[in-house]
Amino acid sequence: MFIENVLKEVTALFPGPYVHIGGDEANKTEWKRCPKCQARIRAEHLSNEEELQSYFIKRVEKILTGLNRRLIGWDEIIEGGLAPQASVMSWRGVQGGIAAARTGHDVIMSPTSSCYFDYYQADQRWEPLAIGGLLPIARVYAYEPTPDSLTREEARHILGTQGNVWTEFLPDGAHVEYMIFPRIAAIAEVAWSARELRSWPGFLLRLDRQMARYNARHVRVAPSMFSVAIRESIDVDAHQGVVTLETQAGPVDIRYTLDGKRPGASSRKYSGPITLQNSAMVSAAAFNGKRRLAPVNTRQVWVPRHQIVALTCETPLDSVDAQRGTASLTNNRRGDPTRDDTFEWRGVTGNNMCFTVDLGKTVSVSRLTIGFLHQTGADAFLPSRVDLAVSLDGKVFRNAGHVTGQSLQREPRPFVRDYAISLKRATARFLRITAHNPGPLPKWHRAAGAPTILLADEIIVE
Repeated sequence: MFIENVLKEVTALFPGPYVHIGGDEANKTEWKRCPKCQARIRAEHLSNEEELQSYFIKRVEKILTGLNRRLIGWDEIIEGGLAPQASVMSWRGVQGGIAAARTGHDVIMSPTSSCYFDYYQADQRWEPLAIGGLLPIARVYAYEPTPDSLTREEARHILGTQGNVWTEFLPDGAHVEYMIFPRIAAIAEVAWSARELRSWPGFLLRLDRQMARYNARHVRVAPSMFSVAIRESIDVDAHQGVVTLETQAGPVDIRYTLDGKRPGASSRKYSGPITLQNSAMVSAAAFNGKRRLAPVNTRQVWVPRHQIVALTCETPLDSVDAQRGTASLTNNRRGDPTRDDTFEWRGVTGNNMCFTVDLGKTVSVSRLTIGFLHQTGADAFLPSRVDLAVSLDGKVFRNAGHVTGQSLQREPRPFVRDYAISLKRATARFLRITAHNPGPLPKWHRAAGAPTILLADEIIVE
């Protein structure tokens, strides 16, 4: 009766033909413990909690049908059996939408991978705080809501697509505008233009004029598509690195520096891959004449001088990471929280992390660098200190330096910090790196008191 009364009030307020009832992320753990839920399962001859959910959704659909409305719910409402006339909004990928369309149900495609505008739209180090993820405008525009796997008749049930913006991390209207514009223009063309008529270069030309309209209306538009992505590849044998610079907007005027200084309209113009013989602090930005189009991006690019022949873990890695091995720590690919780099990181929970590096021969070492990930949601924090010891024979080590860090920061967005230790006239074949665990998770953390995880990536020897 309560739900029926609520729906009567809702339908009286909103005249549209559909009512979205949610139905997503229902944790059924408590249903398994609840005597009333279990009694209902037995009384209705249901097999499990999924069918109990389906039973409930079907009851809600009957109420809405009596109110001359149609039910829409997120794709979880498929679990246990879909209500006869229900429409599905597919957010956990597209498989739920495909399954619903194949059984004759209408579908709105809205997968997180292409339609969630509360995700970052460029490198999160330079973006306002968001919930996580990465959804650049180019990926929004590339989305096709109607899967090729559907027949022509099944495809008729794909009503379209929808962009979503959830506001847990968006404190005001200006921030919401920033997350929506200009990605809303991309999804508009996806929804309202035939697939064969869509063209990314053509969209960029139209978007240039549309951006002028946004600015004239004082809409807070994200410049993220003009943010310069700095990518590097390292060749240890050649003792050099290659840096490429690009934006989502395609060919634009990119200016850069290699000493960390802010680039201006008269700085060096990017015309192709940049070869580095030494480590450099690369800073870059896109320009239209003298006007900078987006914030300056900066990335430290380390060019190792010595190849690591072998790496030994003195403290055991976490089980999953131990199975993956240690190759990612020396593969010359930097872990980056703005990419899906799950397999790049190696972790130790609750203990210090210690590695011994073998360079294969005795060489002169000027600097050791190792990167660590800060990601509060993964219980990963920076080490409080990193020590370096050197050895000629791998048996007798002497201290060569250390560096400390602010380890238990309350920074919600993930980032990487490089711990770099410089040496003076150090000759060694073996290097021992010890990263100190900062202790239990802090009081403000959701899992306060639990062990902290250290997540390390690339070890670079110069």
